Amino acid sequence: MEQLLDNVEREEMELLAFQVTDIFVNTPGAPNNWEEGADASNNIMSLGITTKDRELSPSKVQRMFALNYTELKKTLNLERYNLYLTLRHSNRTIINQTGFIPTNISTQQVSVRRLVMDGAEPREVGLILWK
Repeated sequence: MEQLLDNVEREEMELLAFQVTDIFVNTPGAPNNWEEGADASNNIMSLGITTKDRELSPSKVQRMFALNYTELKKTLNLERYNLYLTLRHSNRTIINQTGFIPTNISTQQVSVRRLVMDGAEPREVGLILWK
């Protein structure tokens, strides 16, 4: 029974990670200008970081990484999990990161990577959910 619950939890985590990263890279978020204003985190309905399909918005990326960990998890509806979010160059060096790297004792962990463009440069958005 415990194995079944672990499998269900892992599948739920995978689905959430795919949904969250899909919104990141395919939408500008909601509202479209969510990154504007001093208290933008209170008005965010969805957290997209692109201006169009897979084209990064520098202001949205900057604002997303400026959110504190608790705000970020709440905005993404991921309060039940820990997360580690990265933006990397194509050679995998980290441009920006937030959250916590999974510990060796984490029982469940899923990782999703999505490719995006920053002008003419490819980038990778990575999300690890863990418990």
